[in-house]
Amino acid sequence: MTVKGRLIAATPETCADLLYAGGFNAPDEVIYFEVGKKQYMAVSSLEFDRARSQAKRGVEVLPLEQFIEKSGSRNSRQVLLAISREYGVTEWSVPGYFPFQYGSFLQENKIRITVPEGAFFPKRSVKSKGEIRLLEKVMSVTEQSMLLVQSIFRDSKAGSDGILRYKGKILTSEYVISEAECFMKRNGCTSSGMIAASGNMASQPHNHGAGPIREGEPVVVDILPRSDSTGYWGDMTRTFVKGKASPVARKAFQAVLAASQAAEKMVREGVKASDVHQCAAEIMASAGFKTGRNREGVPCGFIHGLGHGVGLEIHEAPRVSVNTPAPLQAGNVISNEPGLYNPAWGGIRLEDVLVVEKKGCKNFYTMPKELEIG
Repeated sequence: MTVKGRLIAATPETCADLLYAGGFNAPDEVIYFEVGKKQYMAVSSLEFDRARSQAKRGVEVLPLEQFIEKSGSRNSRQVLLAISREYGVTEWSVPGYFPFQYGSFLQENKIRITVPEGAFFPKRSVKSKGEIRLLEKVMSVTEQSMLLVQSIFRDSKAGSDGILRYKGKILTSEYVISEAECFMKRNGCTSSGMIAASGNMASQPHNHGAGPIREGEPVVVDILPRSDSTGYWGDMTRTFVKGKASPVARKAFQAVLAASQAAEKMVREGVKASDVHQCAAEIMASAGFKTGRNREGVPCGFIHGLGHGVGLEIHEAPRVSVNTPAPLQAGNVISNEPGLYNPAWGGIRLEDVLVVEKKGCKNFYTMPKELEIG
């Protein structure tokens, strides 16, 4: 007789599927499994009481030590085998990132391992009302952090050399990032990979930025904090210029802004994600910003997808790109981040996060999109 189950062995702090399924965050390995309609989570005695108080309703928390005793070993492979035998499981469905050594060992012991195509928890891409409330909290911190950055630029002044100074010191990308990250930490979030890239660096979408910031140059500021308590992410991008922007940067900003606004108006349940991307791409191209490569072979224009899902991972399903023809669903939470890039003048990107609804969408953010700061 075949008894099937579902199994994850990972660290909730770094495994979104496990955090989603169990609702419990920890820095050490946790074993989550389902047999029939029942859900279980095996944790060490160190975390047992906390896990019971934080686990999702319906998830039974078990002491890991009971399986260590039965297996006679603390080795995770032996523990997984003991769990399999305790619950009579002969076939586990596991995610693609399931450790190879665990899977090989279980198969050597006559327990079949299968890996489903696609997401292990497809429902993760459709957020519940409770999840949206948790996202609202981290998005609020994200927006407040961006307003702080904007105020730093507003209060900065350019010297005779064109370099910005704030509170008497040269304003650098590192300083902007550190101030925003400290604010996020004080408000229960940890920043990861924040960007404050100016000048030529702004033409590289994932360049974090470094060194002094100059008057008149676009600064792409991308803030992406993760809530320390819930694990949900925020994501927001604005582009600022202290003083007067160049004509090409101003024109690019208007094209990106128009693309952002058109895409947001288009988002609703049933619309193909690829159509939303294409709408934004065509607006920017029609404004004179073609996507391709310059004479040096560097990609220029709109060189990435319009957006991605945001939740327990900063980049998750659904993708909003030319290669994603699937329709959006109510409850999807997606970024809307058109951008234009060229090393000759820098980059412009604007990013909001939207909740897809049946007849439209809701934007988590209300901060105006303004390029020039006097």
